Amino acid sequence: MSKISAIPVVNLILSIVETQVGSDEHPSPLLMSLVADLKVDAKQVELAQDIVLTSLDVARAISSAVETGNPKAALFQILGLVGTCLPELEQDIAALKTTLK
Repeated sequence: MSKISAIPVVNLILSIVETQVGSDEHPSPLLMSLVADLKVDAKQVELAQDIVLTSLDVARAISSAVETGNPKAALFQILGLVGTCLPELEQDIAALKTTLK
């Protein structure tokens, strides 16, 4: 009997989202087009993109932990992810606050 895994499907879904959003500091053309239509500030886009990309990393951590049979391990991975992304999110928020003044 072969092992049942959700990781290929999770990776496919995450790839679809990444294609729509782009990578850190490099928004996708589709995202930039939507942003232009919404007439929002570039700093708002950067913050939103960082939030979405962080959520993708969290999804990867959870699926990896489930795959190994230890879903509780995801907690430590998520704490590490959040800890490393907080400074960037704080910078994005500070930049956005100065832009909106």
